[in-house]
Amino acid sequence: MFSSTSQIQSGRHTLVWISGGFLAGVLYGIHQVTLPFSYFLSYSGGFLLLAGLLLLLLRKRFAKGDAFLVWLVCFSLVLGIVRVYLFDIFQDRDLQLTAGEECRYTGFLLDLPKESSTGASLGATVQVLQAENETGIHQVNGKVAVYAKDALYGELSRGDSVTFTAKLTQPEGAGYLGGFDYRHHLYRQGIRYATYTTELKRADTPVSHQSLSYTLESLGISIRESVFRAVDVSLFNHPQEAALLKGLLLGNNEGFTAEQYQSFVDSGLVHIISTSGMHLMFLFGLLQALLGRLRLPRWLLRLISVPVLVVFSAAAAFTPSICRSLIMLLLVLIAIQLQKEPDSLTSLSFAALLLVLQNPYTITGYSFLLSFSATLGIILFSAPLTQKLNTAIPVPDTKYARFFRREIQNSIVLSLSGNLGLGYFLARFFNRFSWGSIFANILLVPLASFSFAGGLILWLLSLLYPPLAIAFAQFFLALPLWLMNFLAHFFAQSRFLCYLPTPHPSFAVLYLLLGIVLYTYLTKKRA
Repeated sequence: MFSSTSQIQSGRHTLVWISGGFLAGVLYGIHQVTLPFSYFLSYSGGFLLLAGLLLLLLRKRFAKGDAFLVWLVCFSLVLGIVRVYLFDIFQDRDLQLTAGEECRYTGFLLDLPKESSTGASLGATVQVLQAENETGIHQVNGKVAVYAKDALYGELSRGDSVTFTAKLTQPEGAGYLGGFDYRHHLYRQGIRYATYTTELKRADTPVSHQSLSYTLESLGISIRESVFRAVDVSLFNHPQEAALLKGLLLGNNEGFTAEQYQSFVDSGLVHIISTSGMHLMFLFGLLQALLGRLRLPRWLLRLISVPVLVVFSAAAAFTPSICRSLIMLLLVLIAIQLQKEPDSLTSLSFAALLLVLQNPYTITGYSFLLSFSATLGIILFSAPLTQKLNTAIPVPDTKYARFFRREIQNSIVLSLSGNLGLGYFLARFFNRFSWGSIFANILLVPLASFSFAGGLILWLLSLLYPPLAIAFAQFFLALPLWLMNFLAHFFAQSRFLCYLPTPHPSFAVLYLLLGIVLYTYLTKKRA
């Protein structure tokens, strides 16, 4: 029961509530895109009216601020539904005018051609800037997934101007519940159309494609290729260790053997090779330690770190997990600079809101769901779990005992809280949970931190004096990387795995309610 003075803990967490409503609306809208917009309007209007009537009935039990917050959350849910509709209607609007008819398109390659899922052709993303049909030449602007025979792509590479003749079609969705949704896969990349062409060649007149985002992505790709080249050369006789270091530094898993990659998945340690907040904090900590030697003002140290973090995120291909981490870290740095107390929950909500506002289909990606749910679990459960452990187990008296207790406890708490956030998605996507990861992280995280810093040093040495980089990799990095592979393989054994059935999507609501109950229990103050 609410009293007349009850509050719903709004205030500093208002953005959290609003973001939750918006994300819920986006999820609903994505799965109802076939319905007419009039349905969305009538449904949304009725929902807002119902919320208003409910608040009127409960006006004596809600404070005014609470009533406004509930209405605001409902309104943000409606905006989430509308955002999906607007994305579907207006994304690449000018390409829609030419879709379905054969046209000659001109643009430039945004990435390197890669083999298609069937292996019968190569595919690449083309930023189309011009379309020519019977009515003339039209200026357009949109992304298209273009597939062609291997020979047609020839020596083409990223940034090359190309022209092709084809009919644009919209990709198909999942063939069955839980199946691969090719439409969502492309939509997450901002691509609405795919096509196969038998006529692809370099454009006679290069098209201009200078933009800040393209320049930043190009710089990131150049750094990425330079890092991978340095790792491959320096660890030429340790292919599995080289693959692990590339995954640890920039989230690349193309060099992994199938068995090696599966061992990281089964052991629950795949986060080590998926660039995220942990890696960004490794880099930030290393920067602060090195720049701190210069005895510069703290605000200047933080300012210098920002462009380095942005370029690193570009080298990591701006995945949702790295974008989430970057936005959160930048918000924390801004709060510190303004002498405000950082709020992780608000920062996480703001990061999610920004990414989904830009592209609502981002929310359907594994990277987004796993990264945000794990971080949410850590934010909510790490502090109360730590407090419970401190209460249940007395803190040792000696300095070294306290140190080891703190390190082991932090690792256990982070693993538990992260897995609490991931629980539903672990069952949904992987059908398994590794309880061994709780203990594996105690050893893996320090090794990952050392290897990450060593990998960056290796890259810098390769630019200055390659033979020294090879010696450094062989004597200082090969062993810790081997240990990480060994631990992942060891904890991937079936004795550490709990197999889970695939839950129905509706179970997510029940899991959320269970999480609320657990959080309430952990944070409840004893009388």
